[in-house]
Amino acid sequence: MKKTLILYSIFYFLFSNLVAAQPVINIKATPINLQAALTLSPRQETVLANSTFDVSVFLDTRGNSINTVELNVKFSPDKLIIIKPSGDKSLISVWLEPPSYSNNDGTARLVGLIPNGITTKNGLVATITFKAKATGSAIVTVFP
Repeated sequence: MKKTLILYSIFYFLFSNLVAAQPVINIKATPINLQAALTLSPRQETVLANSTFDVSVFLDTRGNSINTVELNVKFSPDKLIIIKPSGDKSLISVWLEPPSYSNNDGTARLVGLIPNGITTKNGLVATITFKAKATGSAIVTVFP
């Protein structure tokens, strides 16, 4: 009997809200609301235990020009391990921090720069190669 792992992705939208403080001594502040969304693909997948698979992270800037991306990933460390977080084919051209991860904590972090910015509906930020180390259900979450 083949043992399988079911991968569930949870998507959190990246909302960058920069709101200036209340006006003080004739200083008027205007709120700036930048919004973008990060999504995972595939959204759900069934894989065999001990097999590897890729999860891609895509950026939708929702019509805004974005020049930096901070990507934090949380995953089930009892079911999954990261083999490699890869930004090789990413829209990020300058990594401000090298991609890092902890299989013990079930976390990964990628921070990068896009000179001159980008507006995209489906830009590839990174591809993370996981290995299913145990059977059961696992969750992968992306957040800012």
